[in-house]
Amino acid sequence: MAKELEIKTNDGFVLKGFLEYPKVKKEKYPVIIFAHQFGTTHRIWSELQK
Repeated sequence: MAKELEIKTNDGFVLKGFLEYPKVKKEKYPVIIFAHQFGTTHRIWSELQK
């Protein structure tokens, strides 16, 4: 399940997104950033997460 995430940059800009870890636990994970298009949500990438 994804949880909401906000990161504030040094210049005050707020990046909003969702953070979800794989079901298989590891010590380290690669970082993948999926950007969605206008009119869609982060759920369009759910199949690629697997």
